Amino acid sequence: MGMRGVLVYAVFAVFIDPCRGTLTNCNEVRKVFQLKEIGPVKSVPETPRTGSDLQVCLSKNLTCCTKKMEERYQVAARRDIQNLLQTTSSSLKFLISRNVAAFQETVESLVHQAENHTHAVLLHTYRDLAGPAAAPLGEFFTDVGLFVLGSELSLEEASQRFFDALFPLVYERLVEPDLSRMSLSYSECVRASCRDLGPYGGAPGRLAALISRASMPGRVFLQALHLGVEVINTTDHIQLSRECRRGLLRMSYCPHCQGLTTSKPCMGYCLNVVRGCLASLAEVDAHWREFVRSLETLSTRMHGAQDLEQVLLEVHGLVRDAVAHAQRNAPRLSAQVRRVCGDPVRQQPEQVSSGQHGSAGRDSIPLKGAVRNADDTLSNRRNYTLRVVGNGIKAQAENPEVKVKEADPVISQVIDKLKHINQLLQGKSIPKLGTLDQIETGSGDGYSGDCDDEDGCWGSGNGAAERRRIETMLTPGNTNNHRYHHPQSKGFDQMNSGTRGTQSVPLVLVSICAFALLSG
Repeated sequence: MGMRGVLVYAVFAVFIDPCRGTLTNCNEVRKVFQLKEIGPVKSVPETPRTGSDLQVCLSKNLTCCTKKMEERYQVAARRDIQNLLQTTSSSLKFLISRNVAAFQETVESLVHQAENHTHAVLLHTYRDLAGPAAAPLGEFFTDVGLFVLGSELSLEEASQRFFDALFPLVYERLVEPDLSRMSLSYSECVRASCRDLGPYGGAPGRLAALISRASMPGRVFLQALHLGVEVINTTDHIQLSRECRRGLLRMSYCPHCQGLTTSKPCMGYCLNVVRGCLASLAEVDAHWREFVRSLETLSTRMHGAQDLEQVLLEVHGLVRDAVAHAQRNAPRLSAQVRRVCGDPVRQQPEQVSSGQHGSAGRDSIPLKGAVRNADDTLSNRRNYTLRVVGNGIKAQAENPEVKVKEADPVISQVIDKLKHINQLLQGKSIPKLGTLDQIETGSGDGYSGDCDDEDGCWGSGNGAAERRRIETMLTPGNTNNHRYHHPQSKGFDQMNSGTRGTQSVPLVLVSICAFALLSG
């Protein structure tokens, strides 16, 4: 027996009686139980006992587990997988949230810049008009910003409201320039008559339609980013079935009961357990990948003649031309206003202060994906003879470790939302406006199971699925029928290469099994 064999024998001799093959003490179990903060160390027995009261970690041999420990282990197993899901998705969630914030900041900055530009043009062209027009102009651009960021307000109504408020100013300064300032009641009458008189031609409707068309890709883009965060949150807090929790317990902590606190599950065994637990999550994969592709495609379409930035910075021209149209039709408008409101009622001019406006432009902030090392794969450990099933609900019918009855209804709802947003991202349907292609060309139509105390039911969050590119997995080979690797035993510390399979597996499953394989 070599030096390595002597050391292995010495390790086993401390905890296991070589004649009877049973534990002699629970010191190592107690140590790990305390180190991992699984529960109070006093619940661990001093010496092995019969496990007649155990429900999952069953064994014919003596055990270091009690029923209370088994319950604690199950909570720890569930906590482990939840932490791993959240850790795996945290960088993607941060990426999306950061881009949501950047997009919002850029839109707000752009809208503010467009407002300042429009005010500057009015100041240059119609100096007397610019000061008092600042307030309604600011209200209009506030509504524009809210609309671009997803508000359901009517942009056509906001545009009309702006031009309504502008009409008394245009009337007393450009249509009837010889008048002194009108009384508030007469000014209100002029404002109320604006829509009937149509002093600006079709400018209010054209302005609303122009901004609506340019805003729609951005609205869908932002809606998609918010849904991405929702998908991540939902799958981060996926509710685990009773079968899943028991499978995780058997894989992760039942070996501890026999003193095997450093044993690792074989890759095939781990994949079966995790694929069974996350079967519903895996169903999101295809829709998530389509979502990412569609998001990338839409981001490239947010440029050109209908680019939001270009359209907003051209608002000043449309407003200037609308005011000029009213000025050219001054005689007609004067007669019509007098017919509706009577002769002007004058009052002393009121001092109107104009606010100071600053401009701050921002460059567009693109959505960038995190770079992943292509060599970051796991070698296969061949020590597992049971069939390794694929991903998804249907594949779990043959899962030897975890029985899956049906899809998680919460995940099914997330999939439906992804299908809907993918249609919007791909330009297939925009309510009331048609497809994105029609909008951009101006041809649209217009503007699980029972739940008890043992189950430990807990609220399902809101959330997200597999978030990264699918990696080719190594399928396990067949050498013997054990589920675990025991580093103390001769030869089990070697990593055996398996056959490279063609089936793809969500990276989150690999990460979870990697943790189980490589952690103590």
